Amino acid sequence: MPDGMLRSFEYTLGFMAELVADVPDERWTEQPSGLANHAAWTVGHLAYSCQAIGGEMGLKPWLPGGRKDLFGTGSNPQKDRGRYPAASELLEEMRASSCLVCEHVRKTWATLKCQELPDARYRSLLPTVGDAVLQVLVAHSAYHVGQTALWRRAIGFPPPARFYL
Repeated sequence: MPDGMLRSFEYTLGFMAELVADVPDERWTEQPSGLANHAAWTVGHLAYSCQAIGGEMGLKPWLPGGRKDLFGTGSNPQKDRGRYPAASELLEEMRASSCLVCEHVRKTWATLKCQELPDARYRSLLPTVGDAVLQVLVAHSAYHVGQTALWRRAIGFPPPARFYL
């Protein structure tokens, strides 16, 4: 199970990187009417989500301080570009965070898939860490990448050249 899940996650984040690759850094916080999430928030949120699920798997936090306030659940994307790290830093944090989580999942899946989720708020929906890992890595990331595809079109960029299923 983890191999297919991790391939899907890596594929999804590859698409995210392509969606924003040609968008100038200064445009990453544009918020067209009707779209709540911009690229700076979404890329940072995906990196932070890796750290959050990493915490459920027993990993210690690794991102710089303040990321929860900028990118955690309940945070609100802001138009002020100065509030967010550079695009290159956000992309590197997303890449490094996903690599760390994928490596840990590969090593510990047999335990994670059965381990009770530590966060009681979500346990009725996602009873095991394995359930939560699947949700965060596959469904959650794909949801936000889809939002970014819409955002990209709304700020006037065509779809990336490479076709995605």
